Amino acid sequence: RKNFEEFLRNLLTRFQTDEKLLEKRCSFIVQTLCVHIDSEMVFCSLAVLLTEEPDIGFTAKIVQYLNWLLMTSPALAPLRSTLKSRCKKQSSKSGSEGEVRNVFRTLYNTWCHDPVSTIALCMIAHCYQQASDVIHALGSFEMTEIVLSELDKLVQLLESPVFSA
Repeated sequence: RKNFEEFLRNLLTRFQTDEKLLEKRCSFIVQTLCVHIDSEMVFCSLAVLLTEEPDIGFTAKIVQYLNWLLMTSPALAPLRSTLKSRCKKQSSKSGSEGEVRNVFRTLYNTWCHDPVSTIALCMIAHCYQQASDVIHALGSFEMTEIVLSELDKLVQLLESPVFSA
């Protein structure tokens, strides 16, 4: 596990120093890791490492890539299912419910660096009140072209099978 985290730390450093690698290969590299290693472990490990990242802009950019993968990649269907099961298990006190909550919380803490990604995560986890709160908070911020573009992508995702299934 320690070697894996060191690998991810080095990968994030490489993404930070090589913009082209980030733009062209980030999704492929992370998706490949998720196919060969447990996707929950990959995403949660990246999320924890990103909470330690001092460059908030870089963290937000990585979160956008990770969120798009989480929402669209067939390889991440098990992680989406885990997050979707969150609301079904909220009232129980089983061990797996705690794990599901921990996955959501771990991702949420990092996803908060990008409001549109946070909304998508809340929607996939059936945390509609939390999504609503983020949307209301987003209304008080300046709407940049980037945010509007991300919101447009989110609306398209909401109409896709990821959310309708």
